[in-house]
Amino acid sequence: MAGSVTDEGQVQRLIDGTVSEYGRIDVLVNLAGGLSRYKRAVEHTLDDWRAELDNNLLSAFLTSRAAFPHLQATETGVIINFARAGQPQANMVAYNCAKAGIEALTRTLALEERDLGIRVNAIAKRLGRASPHCRWHWGGRSPARRSRANSPSPPPA
Repeated sequence: MAGSVTDEGQVQRLIDGTVSEYGRIDVLVNLAGGLSRYKRAVEHTLDDWRAELDNNLLSAFLTSRAAFPHLQATETGVIINFARAGQPQANMVAYNCAKAGIEALTRTLALEERDLGIRVNAIAKRLGRASPHCRWHWGGRSPARRSRANSPSPPPA
């Protein structure tokens, strides 16, 4: 099934279609999103801001809300969100705010749904050397490879 997880109607259609196809939902993994706007905060347009928050935070809220009744019906439902570890980084204002929102959404849903048998957790992944974002920011090379490339070669033996 294809659809936009930033559109309420399409999210409901995706959830309903999944239940129709498989009979139930046991686990929801909110992994949509990612860093798509890399620029200084003062250069972000309102459209940049909305797109980044919609892709990273609104999508998790809409899918969690739509899946909730189906997860509750299993009495062992699980929601897994993807947050980020570490401190905010420059040139990623909307992404940083969206991922802080994912942490708040995760904590809120975990508190609200724990007595209904739904567990809500987040995986906090760092942007690392293997990350496509990291390679993009560093001109196609990881920071370690970039520093080696800019280092003088050792003298011949």
